[in-house]
Parts: sequence; structure tokens; C-alpha cells
Amino acid sequence: MAHARPRTVARLAGIGTLGVDMPLPPGLDRLWAYRPGRAAARGLLELLHVDEAFRTTEAVEARLAATLEPGPLEAFAVMFPPPRERWVRDLALTAGELGRIRAPMLLVHGTEDRVVPLESSTLRLLHLLPDVRAHLFGACGHAAPAERPAELHRLLTTFLEEPWTTSRSCAHPPR
Repeated sequence: MAHARPRTVARLAGIGTLGVDMPLPPGLDRLWAYRPGRAAARGLLELLHVDEAFRTTEAVEARLAATLEPGPLEAFAVMFPPPRERWVRDLALTAGELGRIRAPMLLVHGTEDRVVPLESSTLRLLHLLPDVRAHLFGACGHAAPAERPAELHRLLTTFLEEPWTTSRSCAHPPR
């Protein structure tokens, strides 16, 4: 939306975001292919979280119960059917489209993200977006909102609410 209707977007924040074309990451394929089962729920939590506190037996049972609820699983399966590579392409913007986004953007990423790898997404977006900053959470996976909720809340609140002046002094030269 920020590239298509720039006047409607004042700021953007992306957490573990795609945004740029890349080969389908194996972890994202596993996430999109998830089907309920105890072993699958455990595997999903291992994929999403670095912190073992999020991978307990209770967490596995809660994840499994949530995915067995009628509705969400079917809706999720319909959103990303195979071949899944096409969905990565459909969710990506071109370098030109990204370069036209004028709203300040904050990218947040876990350094150990196995779903959308840091190197394939955020690090590339830092070179393509004109007004971008990034925050990396070390020893954090794809689920930064769960693994670092208080820090993430402060970070987003600061970015979204405080007065901001865009400085081009550190921006990449126009391409």
C-alpha cells in the first residue's frame, strides 16, 4: 500500500518481513505447509522460536489445540497452496517500487529467524528502501513479538509516536 498509495501511509513497521523477491525459504515453506499434529506443532515452535521456553510440552499442546480449531487451518491452507514459490513473488515489490516508498520504515528482525532469513530480506531491504532503519534482536527467531514483547513494544511506540524528521544525510544515493 505504501508504494501504491503513499499519501495514506505515514510510517511503516515490518517484523520478519518478506517484501523483496527471494527463493522460497525452506522454513517459510514448512510454515505454510503446516498440518496439525503433535510432532508438527513441536516442529513449528522449533522453527519459530529460538528460546526453548516457547517450546515446552504445554506450548506444543496449546499450539496444537489452536490449530485444531475449525476455520483458521482451512483458511490458512487456502491462502498459500502449492506451488508456494509464487506467493513469495506475489508478496514482493520490485526494487523500483521499494525505492518509491517515501514513508519512514522500521524493519525488525530476529537474527536467528529460520522462517524468513535476515540475509534474504531485511539486509537486502536496507539497500532498497530510501528511508529505512532496522533493529535486530540477537538470539531471536521469527516470532519477535512473542520472544521480546516489551522491547518490541517500546521500539514500535518510539518509532510510531515520536516526532520524526527525515534526514537524508545517511541515505543511499539515488539509483
